[in-house]
Amino acid sequence: MTDKSLQWRQLLADCAGSGLGVQRWCAARNIPEHRYYYWRRKLTPGAEVLKQAVEWMALPADGSANLTVHVGGASIDVAAGFDVALLRAVVEALAAQC
Repeated sequence: MTDKSLQWRQLLADCAGSGLGVQRWCAARNIPEHRYYYWRRKLTPGAEVLKQAVEWMALPADGSANLTVHVGGASIDVAAGFDVALLRAVVEALAAQC
């Protein structure tokens, strides 16, 4: 693995754990978004397939739903009132490992 690849693996992990969206994370670090996505695609084989395979499920409007999210071999139980940024970071980190 090259130094550049290692550096970008660390940057991608930092973004996933930051709780920020990619646009805000990149802007805070003066990194062009296209460069971020280039390296994510390069270091995460199948990322585009994963992105296309996402299916959305309607949830009850009262916010009382509990659900389980499956990413690769991992399962995440999500209760009403969950932290959206944290869930996003966890799912992105797991997806990068799959």
